[in-house]
Formats: sequence, C-alpha cells, structure tokens
Amino acid sequence: MSNMEHHILSSRPLCAIIVLALLCVTTADGFGANRLASDHRFRNREEPPPQIVSRQGFRVGSIRSIADVIKDGVVGEAWAVDTGDSIAYVDEYSTTFWFEMSQDRPLDKQLVQGPVITIKNSNVLDVVPSGPASTTFTCTSTPKDVTFKYVCKMAGLAQIQVKIELDGDYLPMEFMWIKECKDELREGTNVGTTAGATDVINSGIPVWNITDDAHRNQYIDRQWLAKFYMQMGMAAHEQTFEPVLLDWAPEDILTVTAEGSLSEGEVVSPRKSSLLALFFDCYKRGLANVSVTVVPHPPYQPYRTMTFSFQKQCGGEWREEFDVGTEFAGYDVIMDGKPIGAWSAENVTSDPDSYMVIGSAATITTFFWWIQPFKPNETELGVPFMSYEKNDIVEANMTINFNKSMILVNYACNKTGSALFNLTFPMTLYNSPVIYWKKQCGGKKQGFSITTNSSKIEGVEDAVELNGKWEQKVVEDGERKREWDHKQLTVVSPWNEARTSFIFRMGATLEGLPNWYLFSPPNITVTNANILRLTLTGNASNGGNMSSEGYPYVLGIAYTCLDDGKINITMNLRLGDGYLTGKPDIYEPIKYSWVKTCWVYKWHHKTWGIFIIAVLVSLGFFIVTLILVLIIHQILTWRREYMKTLKKDADDVQLEDSSEDEDDLAKWAMLLQQPKPEKKRRPPNLTVSDMKRLDVDDLLDMCDEFELPISGKEKKDTLIQKLRELMEKYEDEVSSGSEEIYVGEDEEGGEDDDRSFEDAEEDEDAYGEDGGEDDDGEDASGQDDEENGDDEPSENTSLLNSKSKK
Repeated sequence: MSNMEHHILSSRPLCAIIVLALLCVTTADGFGANRLASDHRFRNREEPPPQIVSRQGFRVGSIRSIADVIKDGVVGEAWAVDTGDSIAYVDEYSTTFWFEMSQDRPLDKQLVQGPVITIKNSNVLDVVPSGPASTTFTCTSTPKDVTFKYVCKMAGLAQIQVKIELDGDYLPMEFMWIKECKDELREGTNVGTTAGATDVINSGIPVWNITDDAHRNQYIDRQWLAKFYMQMGMAAHEQTFEPVLLDWAPEDILTVTAEGSLSEGEVVSPRKSSLLALFFDCYKRGLANVSVTVVPHPPYQPYRTMTFSFQKQCGGEWREEFDVGTEFAGYDVIMDGKPIGAWSAENVTSDPDSYMVIGSAATITTFFWWIQPFKPNETELGVPFMSYEKNDIVEANMTINFNKSMILVNYACNKTGSALFNLTFPMTLYNSPVIYWKKQCGGKKQGFSITTNSSKIEGVEDAVELNGKWEQKVVEDGERKREWDHKQLTVVSPWNEARTSFIFRMGATLEGLPNWYLFSPPNITVTNANILRLTLTGNASNGGNMSSEGYPYVLGIAYTCLDDGKINITMNLRLGDGYLTGKPDIYEPIKYSWVKTCWVYKWHHKTWGIFIIAVLVSLGFFIVTLILVLIIHQILTWRREYMKTLKKDADDVQLEDSSEDEDDLAKWAMLLQQPKPEKKRRPPNLTVSDMKRLDVDDLLDMCDEFELPISGKEKKDTLIQKLRELMEKYEDEVSSGSEEIYVGEDEEGGEDDDRSFEDAEEDEDAYGEDGGEDDDGEDASGQDDEENGDDEPSENTSLLNSKSKK
C-alpha cells in the first residue's frame, strides 16, 4: 500500500461527513423548488396573464361618423400599411381624420396618445398636424378630429404613415396614404421692375435667372432698394400667393429683407399690381447671389413655385458720387471716389517731385467732402485720418466738422523746409482714397508785397491800381520784380525827385484767413555816401508787425545829394522774429535795388540860368508885341470895310432930286427898308383935304401898304373913302383899348411903338450932326429952317410933302 492510499484511507471518516452534508442541502433545495413551482401553478390558475387585443368600439374615419380607416381597432384594407393604395386628391391641401367610440357604447372612453407621423420621401413635403386629436386626448362617442396639412416642397409622391397608440393592453394601429405634389405652371403670373412689366417673370417663367448663361447679366450695383411688381395677366384669374422666400449667398456680404404686400402674402389680380420691395444691407465689398421665390398658395398644389435670381454687388473699386475739394462743393482733390491730379498716389509714384505743394503763406488747408448716400441714414465713410513726416520743420493738427463735411489742417512752421502729408478717407465697401501733398515752410513769403507811388521814378514795368491810384510793383508774394534786381539796376530815380515812398502790405492767406508777420527795420546801403545821404521816415522805418486786416506800412526815403553822380541804393528787409530772437529766419529776406541820379546846383549853373531866363523874357515880349500889332491891324481893317459898306448903302438910296429933298428921301428909304412888323401898322393921321392933295398913285401906294382890297382901277374918291374907313377903324380900336396891336415903323430898333415920321426926322437930324454933310458942304441937320424961322413940320405935313415931291 502506497502512502497516497494510506492517506486516503486515513481520511475516510471526514469524507463521509462531507457527503452527508451535501445530501442534506440537496434535499432541502429540491423541496423548496418543488414548492415554488407548485405555488406558481396555483397562482396562474387564479390570475391568467393579460392578452393584447384590438380595441372594440374604437373608430377612425376620413369622413365624420364613417369608420373607413379604423373600425373596432382594426385598420381597413385600403389604409393598411402593406396593402394601402389610397391617394389623396391633388386639390386636397390637407386631410382630416375623425376619432370616436362606437355609438353602441356611449359610456365607453379611451385615452389615445397623439399620432406619430412618419413620412417616406420627406424631401417632397412636410405634414403639420392640428386639431383636438393632434395630441393626447380622451376618445368618446363625440368625434374629435385631427387635420394633417401638407407643405409641399417639390413635385413628387410621398407616403405618410400615422401610428395610433391606445392606453391599455390594446394593439397599436398604423395606417398610411399617399400625397402627390404637382408641378404645374401657373400661367399668367407676371413680375416686372415696373408696374405691368414682364421683364422678371413672364407668364410664370422666370426671366431673371443667374443659373442661365443667357440671363447672368441681371445685376444690381449700388442700389440699396429694388422694387418688383406682380400682376396676373388679363386672361388669368386671381391667385393667392404666400410670402416670398428669400435666399442669398454668401451670407457674410449682405442681408436682404422684404417689404410690401407680397412679403406677407396677397391675392394678386389682373386689375392691380402688388409690390415687393427688397432692401440690401451690405457689410463688406463683394458679389452675392440673391434669389426670390414666389410661392402660389398652396405650393405645388398644383402650381409650382417660381424663382428669379440676380447678382447684387456690394461696394466696388471707387465710390461714385464721393467728391473732395478745397472749396465748398468742389471736386479738385477727389472725384467719384478717386484722387485726381497732383493729389493722387499715381502722380506721386510716377514723379516724387510732383507733389501738390501748399505754399508758405498757407497756415490752413481746408477740404470739403460730399457724398451721395445710396441708402438713407447710411454711413459709408469712416473717420478720416492724417499722417505726416514727424520732423522739426512743421507741426500740424487736423479737425473734422461732420456737420459741415469739412476738414481743417492747421500748420505751424518752425524753420525752412518741407514735409509730406497724406490724408485717408476710409471706406467699408470701396477702396479708401488717399491724397498726398507737401507743405512748404519758409522760402518766399507769399502775401507780402511792396509798391511805390512815385510818379517820377523810371524803368518800372509792372504797376497796379490801388485805391484809385497807380502804384508800381516792387515785391509781389515775397519775390522782387526783375527790374529791381541789383544786377539789372534799370529803375532810376531822377535828379528832381527828392523823396521815394514804399508801401508794405500783407495779403490774406490762401484760404482768405487773416495773415500777419513781423519784419525788421530796413537796412539800406548806398555805393557812395559822399554823394548821397538818405533819411528814413514813416512807420516802417523801425520795423513792425504787418497784418492783412490792418493798415499798410509806409517807408519814406528822402534824398540829400552832396554832389553830381549816379548812386546805387540797396534795401535789405528780414521777415520774421529772427532779428529779435536770434533764431534763423524761416522766410527769405527781401532785397531790391535802384539808382538815384544826383545833380547839385552850382555858380555856372546860375549864369546859364540868367541867360536863358533873359532870352525867354525877350522872346515872350516880342511875341506879345507882334500879337498886339496884328490885332490892331485887323481892327482897323474891319473898321475900313465897315465904313465902305455904310457909304455904299448911302449911295444906293440917294435920289436925283435936290439936296433938300435928299433928306426926306433918305428917311423914306430907311423906313421902307425896315422889315414889316408882324403886327398891324398904324395908319397915318390924315384929313380928307390932305388926302385930296395927293394924286391917285400915292393913294394906291398907301392902300397897298396897308393891304386894303383894291383892284387898281378905283377912282380917287373911292381910295380916299377906303383910307378914311381904315382910320376910323383904328380910332374905334384905340377907344376900345386895342391900340397895342398896332406898331410903329421903328419898333425893331427898340423905340416906342408910337414913333412918327417926326421922330425919324429927328434921328436923321442927329445923323447929320454927327458929320453927315450934303454935296455943298452944308450941315444936313436942317439949320436953314431954323434960320428962316419956319415952324417944324408936323408928321402928316412931312409925309404929305414927301409924297408930293415924289
């Protein structure tokens, strides 16, 4: 026997104990299991397991109170999922189902869960349930409905399945049907950019279509608003349209919003146009595709949607209708968003020396901008910013007035030189224009001028009229005129000019703003102080501060010549405060020259002067004497001619009668030669006896003289009668106060109207006393009558005698 066997045999009692314990446990488990099985069989016999069955009395129908879909919890064959062939009508926009419990069981109730919808080919349409039965509800004998509204998205067929679950151990129910979305053309639908037009959609066919190469040119550039008008054709009926659908890409370029009646849906008729307004909000520059879908209500039932599309450009290269100028409403800097001329970057790149130069006289540069907004209240222009070379030549700052659309750039020059500037107008949708210019400091002081009002100075080429007086230009805008150059010396002050005045003026800045500047006391030099000495007068002799708004400064230069000769005079004038502070001058000094001719009066000049004066006096006396002789000679000649004329007139009136009758004839001739007055002549005061002493010819002459109507054949008595009537008429008029209408024969001589022949004889006597003699040397005054003691003849007798002698 081996050790293993011995070990096993020795442990036999222990093994027996273990086996007995296992048997006890096994027996106990078997008894328990049999008891559990026995209890389970007993319990099954008392409570049998539930069975899932159809819900009796539960009904569903597509028509109220008709259970054509579900009856007693069982789906009808036409609506079954596997064998269903029901197709909703194409003009059916929605389908309604009615849920109810059978009328045979009026007290029966059933809790119904909301319908679960499953769509196969869901890209064709969507289904939207609504109604009391669209959610969990209690079904009774009173019908409750659920409506499935179709939203077709495209043409095609879609299978719709609806699952109904009831509360309790009832079989779920699932039924299905098929909806067809059609694709018919809605003829007569027109859309245009103007009312009644068809340029966008023509009878339902889109014309604007960017997917079509033939119509890719539909392009909206800078418009922020696009208007479209829809109208049905005259042969079409009204059509209800749903709100339009908008789409655009890329979305980060812009946003499109719609307004107008079509944006909310409207019934469109042939009688009026419906408006669709599209608003574009651009965010950045780029090209976006925009599509607008016109949706007949309901879509694809049976009419398909109509989509027109176009391209919208946001921004561009240069902003049109954006101008910048140096004057209000100007465009000499930027025109249509692009810098022009010397302000542009192209000009600077091509020729770095061709910058727009702002001269030293300008302390401010003003820019005015103008932009036509494409959209109301839209701000396309950012805040302009400026940069320039930071040096010690000039300091500048910029101020912006958005209310006036104005930019002011202020300069402060520190020394002579120049600095480059650039100004940027930022744009969000367009290129940001940048302008360039150069600010010049120092050099020639623009606006500073010097003139002289000397009327004797010679050699000046340029003059200007100021305050009604002509002044010669010396310096203009800080630069001297050519003739005042110290190398030319063409301006000469003559010897007889004792004083020359220069007027200093300061003009306004280029922008029309006040301008002022300091100038030093003038430094004047002469080439020979032994010949010419100068004396300075005026408010400019000590320097000053010139202002464009103040009075000009005047510098007077008085000449004192010490000897004969021509002296060169040079004036030097510093501009700025350098002469006070010791700093370098910013502007170039003013320097100009002219020549002064000196002539000093000496003793030999006096001798020659006396001689010349004597010659001139003698010549003047001779000329005056000659003139007086000529005048006297002419007067005597005129008098001689006058006397000859008088003698000739006297000879013409002499008669062949005796010397005694010649006086009466001369009187009568003088009376006859007098012009007839315009008034009536006074008739002679003759008696009838006086007239009878006259012959017929004398009476005829008297009638002719007084213009009495006669034929020349009247007898003497008839003539006397006519003259008598004339005298009576005169006496009547005298008595009535009308004597003034008669005049005497010598009224032209200024005598009284009542002059008589006696007065004429007295005049003739006076003429005889003045020297008139007859042929025998006797006095013609009638002294013989006085010596004989004859009475003075009366007026009528004298006239009668004279007529008789004739």
